[in-house]
Amino acid sequence: MFLHLIEDEKFIAEMIRLFEQCDPGNHQFVIIKQEPQNELCHLKGIDNVRLIPWHSQPYEELKAKLSDYTAIFIHGLFNRIYIEWVEKAPPEAVFVWVFWGGELLLFDRYRSGLLLPETRVLRFKNTMLPWLAVIWRKYSEMVRRGQFSSVVQSLRGASERTPQSQTLKVSVKLKNAIRRMNYIIPIIEDDFFMLQHMFSPSAKMLTWNYSVGISLDRFEQAKSKKEHWLVGNSAHYTNNHLEIFRQLRKIKTFNGKIIVPLSYGDPRYRDVILRTGRKFWKEQFTPLLEFMPRDQYCELINTCSCAFFNTRRQQAMGNIVLLLSLGVKVFLREENPVYQFLRRKGVAVFSIQKHISPRSAEMMSPLPEQIVQSNREILRHLYGESAQRTRTMALLSELKGQK
Repeated sequence: MFLHLIEDEKFIAEMIRLFEQCDPGNHQFVIIKQEPQNELCHLKGIDNVRLIPWHSQPYEELKAKLSDYTAIFIHGLFNRIYIEWVEKAPPEAVFVWVFWGGELLLFDRYRSGLLLPETRVLRFKNTMLPWLAVIWRKYSEMVRRGQFSSVVQSLRGASERTPQSQTLKVSVKLKNAIRRMNYIIPIIEDDFFMLQHMFSPSAKMLTWNYSVGISLDRFEQAKSKKEHWLVGNSAHYTNNHLEIFRQLRKIKTFNGKIIVPLSYGDPRYRDVILRTGRKFWKEQFTPLLEFMPRDQYCELINTCSCAFFNTRRQQAMGNIVLLLSLGVKVFLREENPVYQFLRRKGVAVFSIQKHISPRSAEMMSPLPEQIVQSNREILRHLYGESAQRTRTMALLSELKGQK
């Protein structure tokens, strides 16, 4: 029996379907929440998903029998409960971490390297300045009252309550958990090499991918007029919207919509991106502020000629695969490992640093049909339904063989 510790995310339903199809009745899917009143959103209505409250009796029972499972899959290591489980689990427990990429944002040095200069300043304003303002008001009042000894004592403790210090405590636990893993499944192999460089884990890399949630074969007939641009995938700082907005603003000949998904992420960051986008493009600016059903979203992005992801890390991989399958030109930063990975595989993607300019032919000319078909064939081999089933069967076979 396999245990899957999961998150309530939109692509998890396809993962559940795939594992049940390949190995029926041999998988348990569990979400552990600290707030017992939480209800499921994306996974609502899926019968074999259990929502277990923290420190409940089912929670303690599950925790006590981790060693009984053939392996425990952790899909995204964001939940602090999962991190502590891995850190404190008995040595017989076998953990398989499906590494999404965003987990490493807990490490300040890694995170700060992902932000371009203007976005880095914005994040500081949005995260640190409000905290500093609260501290300033508190201590100013204490000084005014002559409570100098209290100020000194309080300042000593304040350094332990900063956002950075709280993050540091969790990052230490996460580092220990990463080094405890038996297997790691990265979204792309480059992410595993990065983990090796950062943490020197002893884990073995396994090859597997999430389904994009839609048959890639259907895109053969997915013809649509492509006249809009897509920018980013969320309201997260790592999208570096401000910098890519300034680049795209220089292209005066573009008359389509600027579609910007902002349905999840930091609300303060989202508000700045909304103001900037409306200032630059007026009615052309089209933010997506609510989650869209998958088919509706596919129809929308099928109207785009170009998509721009100004991230410096692996992010939005499902979006990128869908866009390329639809024949959209995808622009990535050259230091993004996804750019390097796709180029190695033979997929035609474009450089944000080299191919964006007011006079660039790459910006306005459609992708040749021969290139579109070549991209689709490569992506079908990497992410198509048949390839997914084959990899899933091979993955489970290897894990069953090690117990």
